[in-house]
Amino acid sequence: KRPEDSLLPEAQRLLRDVFALKDTVTKKEVLELSALTGAARTHVNDFFTGQQSRVKRLIQMATDGTGKVDVSSTAEYTQSQFFPTNTSSLTTLSSLEAFEKLLDHMRAEKSFTGQSNLLQLILEADFVPGLRFFLENGGLRVLAKWLTQAASEEQTSLVRLILKALLHLPMIHAIPAHVSPLVQIMTKLRLYFATGTLPFVIKITSQ
Repeated sequence: KRPEDSLLPEAQRLLRDVFALKDTVTKKEVLELSALTGAARTHVNDFFTGQQSRVKRLIQMATDGTGKVDVSSTAEYTQSQFFPTNTSSLTTLSSLEAFEKLLDHMRAEKSFTGQSNLLQLILEADFVPGLRFFLENGGLRVLAKWLTQAASEEQTSLVRLILKALLHLPMIHAIPAHVSPLVQIMTKLRLYFATGTLPFVIKITSQ
């Protein structure tokens, strides 16, 4: 698992901007960056350590005997390291086929960045038959898994995004056996936020 996989897009952008200015940070700066991005301190440290190692590897890989940099090989390596699963075929969710592809992508997606992108697609979708298909074909199980992982990794923004996606779904069509474990997880997370997650639980279970 790469360090950037534990960070949401906005956190990655901010940390990369900081890394462009300085490649090492003090303990105080780590605390400040953690508070600013919502990422755990260990993830901030891991990000900078990973970036330092990546720069060294890129130089070793891209520099030939003359000291010139092979731009094409550097770009290819960087792209493979920084970006989540390609979801360009899912620009909109307006058919059952698109929702089927969405579920395939969700089951395969490991990075928090990729998960965030897929959740945004769900929030933008208004094709009710597709949303119902999502619920009836294991979508809630995937979201429950993501919710547990995001909470354990202190990904507050992603947790909120998952809860927002759940409120967007027509939960009246959800399979009860899939809802029950999700509600249990959300109830356990009631102390995760200062305001609690119980309002989300109440709204979802009452639909």
